[in-house]
Amino acid sequence: MKNLPFLARRLGDKLLIQERVRYRAKLLSFKEGQLFQVVIKPFRENVSDLETKVRGYYFGHVLPHIVSYTGHSEDKIHEAMKQKYVSYTDEHGLQLTRSIFSNKSTLDLDEKWEFVEKVRAFAHDYLDIVTHDPDPEWKKQQP
Repeated sequence: MKNLPFLARRLGDKLLIQERVRYRAKLLSFKEGQLFQVVIKPFRENVSDLETKVRGYYFGHVLPHIVSYTGHSEDKIHEAMKQKYVSYTDEHGLQLTRSIFSNKSTLDLDEKWEFVEKVRAFAHDYLDIVTHDPDPEWKKQQP
């Protein structure tokens, strides 16, 4: 059976269901007395949508310009930019790079956007490549 996430708010010790129609339909799909699991976790409003847009802008606009200019693969350019801008030395002296856009990434949206801006600045300053700003209306919607 497919999961059906729905939004709710806590009011004191009660749960106020935001999407009552969807919730009711799902609830009534269970047999009387049937056991089911309820998972409660914080809601991250539109962050994944914005992260997807930042990722799309980076891989769909910024990187292709650099790839076209240098002739290097997208993977090589991306790894080089990660090494340059999001690498760190751990407590054992190992040089590590952070994941930017994968599900394993610990970077927040602002840090991802900062990475993209640093890559754009690198492309401009060292390769004389001008990348266009993303849609200004979209950029205004960022938290």
